[in-house]
Amino acid sequence: MRKDHPNMPYLRYAAAFARTSVHVLFCLLGFHTTLSVRAQCTAAAPLWDGTSECPGAWPLNTNYGPGVDAVTWSWTPVGATMDDINAFDPVFTTNPTAGGQTYTLTVDLFDINGVLCGSEVFTFEALEATLPGLNALYNLNTVVPAYPYGSGFPVFAICDDPAPSSATFDFTDASQPGAPSPGVLDWGNTSTLPLPCSQTYSGPGLDTITYVATDPQSACVTTSQFGVLLGSSAIPPSVSATPFGGNEHCVGDSMFVEITDATPDPLGTMYVVYTNEVGSATPVDTLFAPLPATYGYVFNNVSCGFSQAPYSNTYAMTLVPSYGCYSGSPNSSVAVPIYVSSSATTSISILPDDTVCVAEPVSVNATNGGQWIDVNGLSSSCNPPNFLWTISPNPPGAWSTLPNALGIPGATPADPTTWISGYDPLSVVFNLPGVYTISIETGGIAACGLANDSIVICVEAEPIPLFVIDPLPAPPCYSGTPLIIGTNNN
Repeated sequence: MRKDHPNMPYLRYAAAFARTSVHVLFCLLGFHTTLSVRAQCTAAAPLWDGTSECPGAWPLNTNYGPGVDAVTWSWTPVGATMDDINAFDPVFTTNPTAGGQTYTLTVDLFDINGVLCGSEVFTFEALEATLPGLNALYNLNTVVPAYPYGSGFPVFAICDDPAPSSATFDFTDASQPGAPSPGVLDWGNTSTLPLPCSQTYSGPGLDTITYVATDPQSACVTTSQFGVLLGSSAIPPSVSATPFGGNEHCVGDSMFVEITDATPDPLGTMYVVYTNEVGSATPVDTLFAPLPATYGYVFNNVSCGFSQAPYSNTYAMTLVPSYGCYSGSPNSSVAVPIYVSSSATTSISILPDDTVCVAEPVSVNATNGGQWIDVNGLSSSCNPPNFLWTISPNPPGAWSTLPNALGIPGATPADPTTWISGYDPLSVVFNLPGVYTISIETGGIAACGLANDSIVICVEAEPIPLFVIDPLPAPPCYSGTPLIIGTNNN
């Protein structure tokens, strides 16, 4: 056996094994070195690794080994999306591409302490897809598609003043990387003729072409839509939107916006409906001319904390027009204020118990929920519901509370917004025995309804003994010397 130099200590080591790392301590020549070794986490190759599929949304179901507590996904190239990069089994959406695309996906694995403990790489191929495309001629002139309604909806627009009553287009295929096999077309005017062909549209208005293309190599199917717009460029879209049926509403109830067209919008005008529910502008719907006289919508949360200048604690609904035959800036309209309150909720509890003695203090606690918007001109505030207590029966002197502790109904008892709330907790002293009911009624905006709760309390009289103890006769006086105890055995 080899023996070290007498001045050289033997190598000593200690290892502590944990879930995430192994720390090995070397003591050599008086110097201490710590080596950190991460435990390895793994993910087995999933069934989709190395496979080929048509473009679309695909769940990446993955088999993870022990010790994996969190993951982060990334991929190249960037022409795809994922619903949640931190999901264990996310949905990966690939866009149709003319030549197909192979994606490299990397999943980083983390342990319960957030330490990177492994990484796996997989591949996924999105097969080639035919991208439907159209070329259009009108009076032998090329019509370049415009995108007034969004980047995914190219529109062939013929704009004259007045709007043409009809127009005939000559269409040819412009699909990439080539013509589909087969290609199925719905021209939006009852025709289904194959390309190339001529199509006649009646105006004014917007028609939609649907093109379903099957790739001849992969058999993947892709659907695209195109528009044909015949309209006038002389009429700018403009609309007026105002809250209908008042400005105050309740969570979950339908509210309505009145839409007024001073000059009827041209057919083919699109209005995107936005609210300020998430951020400053969230699209919630799309309307096409001719517009309805009223538009209904449901807000599912109170408007507390939202604003639209110059109002606070309010929702707003904005109608923004788009029109392919107008080159100016169409006028949008905002319906505001829209105050949305929630229904009240309540429950009560009692201390010390629902059975007490006369003159024993009782504490009644309320748990109220809900919010209502108190409007004062341009300003407003969010308030919890108002509440009133009642105690019955109420014979003279039966119970007592502090002044106004039950609350004050106000000038309009049917309107909870005028109430002055009672005390919470409510302190009551019952002076007469009996069975009493303590009730609470809560509310904010009357239209959102009231909430009620009650509790029964039994008040018992002081107990009266059924027997009498006679007092013992007084002991005789003792004049002797007291006995002194010198020992205590306790």
